[in-house]
Amino acid sequence: MDPDSGSQLKNLGLTPGKDNDVKEKIGLSTYKKLLDTADNEVENTQTRYEKFAEVQAWLTDSALFLPVQSGGANPIFRKTVPFTGAFSFVGHKGDADNYKYLELQKDPVTAKQYQELYEKWQKEKTESNKKAQEDLANHIQ
Repeated sequence: MDPDSGSQLKNLGLTPGKDNDVKEKIGLSTYKKLLDTADNEVENTQTRYEKFAEVQAWLTDSALFLPVQSGGANPIFRKTVPFTGAFSFVGHKGDADNYKYLELQKDPVTAKQYQELYEKWQKEKTESNKKAQEDLANHIQ
C-alpha cells in the first residue's frame, strides 16, 4: 500500500510512482505517514505494536481493502450445534462436508453456548480417550 512502491497499488488500479492525485484523494499519504511512524519505532515493542494497530485501523476504516482471510480465528454464523458431528484430525470424518450426527438448532450459536459445549466436549473426549487406552491395554496380551 506504499503510495510510491506498494505491490497492492495495482489491485486499486493505481501505478507505483504515478497517479499521485488519486493516491492523495484516497489518503495514501496519511497511511504512509502512519506506517513510517510505526516502522521507525524501534525502542519500545509495545508502542510499536500500538502504532501498527493504528495503521491497520486506518486501513480498515478507509475500506480500501477489506480483510477476507485470517490466519487466526474467523467469526462465523452457524446454527449447527457445535461438537455434535463426527470428528477426526485425519480422514473424511474431519471434513466440513461430513454431516453425520450433526445437529441443527433454531437460533444462532452464541459465544457462551460454544464455550460451554466446547468444555463439555473436551471432558467427554478426555474420558473417551482414557477408556480407549484402558481397552487397548486390556487387549494387548
